[in-house]
Amino acid sequence: MEDKTQQSLDLVAVEDNLARIRGEVGAGQVDEAYRRVYRRLAHRVRVPGFRPGKAPPPVLERRLGREYIVSEVREELQERIVAQAIQRFGLDPRPGQGLRFDEQAPPEQGKAYEFELTLPVYPQVELPDYREWELEVEPVRVTDELREEFRRSLLEQHKNLVVKEEGEGAEMGDIFVGSLKSEFIDDQAKKDETPPFDYEEIHYKLGVEPELTGFAEKFLGIKPGETREFEYTVPEDYPHDELLRGRRVRVVASCQRILREEVPQFGEEFVTKTLGFGSMEEFESWMERELQGFALRRTREKKLSEIVERLAREAKIDISESWLDEEVQYELADQERRLREQGMTLEKWLEAQEIDPEKYREELRKEVRERLRQYLILREIARREKLEPSSHELSLELYRFISENRLNPREAPKLARNRALISRLRARLTEQKIYDHLLRTVRFKDEAQGEGKETSPHQSGEGEEGEPAQPAVPPPIEQEKEAP
Repeated sequence: MEDKTQQSLDLVAVEDNLARIRGEVGAGQVDEAYRRVYRRLAHRVRVPGFRPGKAPPPVLERRLGREYIVSEVREELQERIVAQAIQRFGLDPRPGQGLRFDEQAPPEQGKAYEFELTLPVYPQVELPDYREWELEVEPVRVTDELREEFRRSLLEQHKNLVVKEEGEGAEMGDIFVGSLKSEFIDDQAKKDETPPFDYEEIHYKLGVEPELTGFAEKFLGIKPGETREFEYTVPEDYPHDELLRGRRVRVVASCQRILREEVPQFGEEFVTKTLGFGSMEEFESWMERELQGFALRRTREKKLSEIVERLAREAKIDISESWLDEEVQYELADQERRLREQGMTLEKWLEAQEIDPEKYREELRKEVRERLRQYLILREIARREKLEPSSHELSLELYRFISENRLNPREAPKLARNRALISRLRARLTEQKIYDHLLRTVRFKDEAQGEGKETSPHQSGEGEEGEPAQPAVPPPIEQEKEAP
């Protein structure tokens, strides 16, 4: 006799980062799915004349429609099918648009449900044996030039602003204080387009942004009370806002006052009175500790960069063209959305920048491929080495976040229930654990035994300034399993 509760799953193929699964859900399981859906809807939908949970299936079907009931049952069945397929075949599902169910017929009571599932999965990642590597990185050292740069930065931090005397015009390095208005005047200009400069009061240091070639020169000689109007073309290679490249604007600058910077002289008086040290010797000792810490951090960054670049070169990953197409399309759609917010389209922007659309898409495709490769490599290392942060570590990271952002520690329980925040903290902590693992594992030339294996403040149990880390007072954050 046929077992109507039986469910069959057959892994047909795994190719192009997609798993194809064919199967059938027995009629008994389909009937059970209908019963679960009817029970859920009976409690959720108010039906006149019936207490909550008591409306019978025929009444619910007349009220909601047969198609709605079938769609709820379909979703109920498919969620369970995906979860069971992942578990049975050990699949590694990835988010994406490729998940698809092809059904022979909609699920009906008393009948088996036949289907074919296409599930996006992560590709296999073949890592090089980085444990056997011996790399070479020149460490960052504390030099006299670095010490002088450190002193100059302290002087810059403690400079004073002095109002220039009436009648003195602005010079390079001075600070223009006043209003700045503008409008686009080129062929691309639109009525409701947001202007690039629109400030009631701005403090603009002349020459601080060399990428705007020739812009600061327009302000030379301007005096308090003077209004100056000029036209300006943003350079084609302006790096900070691609939407402004090559655009022509009319600018109106109204000057309120001109400020001049006064940088103090470095010496005993500056060290003791301004910085508060007891003596020059005490300052020099503090500076050496700060610079040694800086040199260690920079050396750590160089080592990580070397490791990650070599991993990217040697790892073997088969990223399918269809997945790559999907990611590139997402990037293009996001760029289109941001450009439309500025009153432009991607097509018009590419035309204005004289960029060939096909070449642009090709370059974007290369960037996306490299980004995906690095993500998959680090993800695979985290999986193999079981670097998922514990509840205790997440609790510490939450309190570190609260401290960094100067939030009230009493908000910890509420923040611990914020899934988006906890997800970001988990990702940040996982990345840190991956980097710590790589630095502990990969050897570097000229490292003495037991030296050079740096740890992050997270791992050593110390804060950013060497203070003990915040104790784990909150209850452990409940770990969530990644949904398929």
